Amino acid sequence: MRISLNWLRDLVTFELSPEALADTLTMAGFEVEDIEDRRTWAAGVVVGKVIDRQPHPDADKLGVCQVDIGEPEPSTIVCGAANVTAGAYVPVATVGSYLPIVDLTIKPRQLRGVPSAGMICSLAELGLAKDSEGIHIFPQTDLTVGADARPLLGLDDVVLDVTSTANRADALSMVGIAREIAAITGAPLKLPAPQVPTAEADSTAVAVDLTDPKLARFISPRCWNIYRWPLLPCGYSSGCKRRGLGPSIMLSISPITCCWSGGSPSTALTTIDCNRPRRPKMA
Repeated sequence: MRISLNWLRDLVTFELSPEALADTLTMAGFEVEDIEDRRTWAAGVVVGKVIDRQPHPDADKLGVCQVDIGEPEPSTIVCGAANVTAGAYVPVATVGSYLPIVDLTIKPRQLRGVPSAGMICSLAELGLAKDSEGIHIFPQTDLTVGADARPLLGLDDVVLDVTSTANRADALSMVGIAREIAAITGAPLKLPAPQVPTAEADSTAVAVDLTDPKLARFISPRCWNIYRWPLLPCGYSSGCKRRGLGPSIMLSISPITCCWSGGSPSTALTTIDCNRPRRPKMA
């Protein structure tokens, strides 16, 4: 179970450091196998605004960018991405920063005779994607140049990899872990009030055939007008990836409801899958 501490703080108030929280959970019977501090992935990465981009005088595939990173003078950065445009807000790794995902320390250097101080980053270089066709461009249009880019990328977080025993299925959800921390530390819970939606009669409802007596309940709501596989915004998408989930809405929302709430499994099906009655069975 991968636990995002930022998401966990939405449910329970605690002041423990990630290391102290890991020790506390381990002593309570939930072994923490790994502490993934994503804040280190983009330390020194700030928001920059591309002021100008000109072709490199000695390389067809490179561009020379003037980037405002909040310093008195713009930084000259040579970049090979084709999607760099003037006016774009981009993540910039400043001189002296270290990117552990690609094992790179940013230093001033000459690229084909042009000085370059810094690097405009792609999501792959920040550990947020396996591959990137170009640099990442923030969708916001009113960002503060020079500000820490990590909150915008979802990299201001620490993730705990927690293992629970077979008799503690409640630990397979964020709510279950939050309850455990509250019980151990005495911290207040901040569980959201449950909302019960009203259901209307639907002649096209999914048919469910419960034949296994061990299954007491199977809920199968139907959703309409959902674009097939839209991708989530970067911040939310990275939050899903911290939990080991994909960036697609339908591929992410269903396991999120499982991991966030009580640990009850859920999945998303297309209407093609629902043309025949669903017959759930024990795994």
